[in-house]
Amino acid sequence: MSSSISGLSSLMALLLSLLIAVGAYVRLTLNPMPIELAESAFLPRWAECIASVLLLVATSLVVGRISVKMGAFRGFTALPIPIYAIVACGIVATPNALTASVAAFVSALGVMLILRAYDNFGDKNSVFFAGLMFGLSAIVYPPCVVYLLLLIVAVVQSPLNWRQSVVGLVGWLLPIFTASYCSWYAGNDFKDVAWALYDSLAISENSFPLTPFPIVAAIQTALLAMLFLYGVVQIVANRYTMLVKARKAMTFEMLAFATLMGSLLIPACGITILPSLAIPVATILAFAFEKLPSPISNFLYWGVLLATFLHLFLW
Repeated sequence: MSSSISGLSSLMALLLSLLIAVGAYVRLTLNPMPIELAESAFLPRWAECIASVLLLVATSLVVGRISVKMGAFRGFTALPIPIYAIVACGIVATPNALTASVAAFVSALGVMLILRAYDNFGDKNSVFFAGLMFGLSAIVYPPCVVYLLLLIVAVVQSPLNWRQSVVGLVGWLLPIFTASYCSWYAGNDFKDVAWALYDSLAISENSFPLTPFPIVAAIQTALLAMLFLYGVVQIVANRYTMLVKARKAMTFEMLAFATLMGSLLIPACGITILPSLAIPVATILAFAFEKLPSPISNFLYWGVLLATFLHLFLW
């Protein structure tokens, strides 16, 4: 990977992430795409957009920290920070801005805590709070209930013991139990929250219709899809040359992507899931740039960035 990319400073990465997030929600407010209006005809207010931008930037920083801590890169890199912003909102921005950004932020914290537990055998606190974050994401956006499967997968493919598994499950159930208790205390049935969560999963958002898609956004999507596949191939090909921690972390990221892709089978799941899906995607894309030859890596990175700004500010 070229030094001009690997040497991207944290401040520049943060500014790029902020610029992409701001541009995405300005474009959404002034010129929404048909696929975005298909999910919700009610566009977010400015206050909601500002809160969403701040949360998305915070999430990108968490994703950057995850990538550095997993040890899969040659050294320090801030590359996942702007890549997260591109995938989360640089192509398509959901009108359910605050819901999407809150769900993504707590999900990123959950992923970071799970990977921290991988480093510290017997660490029950990290697993409990990871489960708590995943449970909160399901309350915020019901299709994120699939994180329960990810929690189970984390136990199966890692050295987490049965006590940590129980603690993680308790953490996941705690937000739902707390919401049920508050509902019961207010005079409703204790099971109302669980049934409401179940019913909300069956409500179709109709978020993936065949609608016109800007050519620049289509180019972005194609480039990122090819890079993602290349990243997955490189992870599989280099799995025995990685550090054990890096191998487990990258495997977990691929499983997280597969789990979140499975959430698309839920009728209620729409483009609101994109900021959460961008968490593992950003790390794998950054790994792909790491493994590409320097000239190609430079060309593709700046090409994707240019296409993003053209899509947000000119098209």
